[in-house]
Amino acid sequence: MNEVEISGIVSHIPVERELANGNRTLSWRIKVPRDESGNDSIPCTVNLEITSKALANKIESLEVSQTVHISGVLRSRFWQGAGGSSSRLEVEVISLKKISKSQLI
Repeated sequence: MNEVEISGIVSHIPVERELANGNRTLSWRIKVPRDESGNDSIPCTVNLEITSKALANKIESLEVSQTVHISGVLRSRFWQGAGGSSSRLEVEVISLKKISKSQLI
């Protein structure tokens, strides 16, 4: 089953983008503590064509350093760039809750 739950700190504010197929997305990043060696940066996204307005509004209000808990699914994204084919994994967010730093595991 493809389910992802992550708690982390917003490291980049949401940016709206238009994809080649015309869909609009909001994309941002959260950093998740790995261990004493540092953090992982996780790309997150929602498709504005299908997500609820309430979720989109919550995401648009995110600020750097806010602590959040997200639930979603892992997606692969592929595209053609100037340098050739590219891909990345990202979390397609289904729900988002702002949490306190003390709730961060």
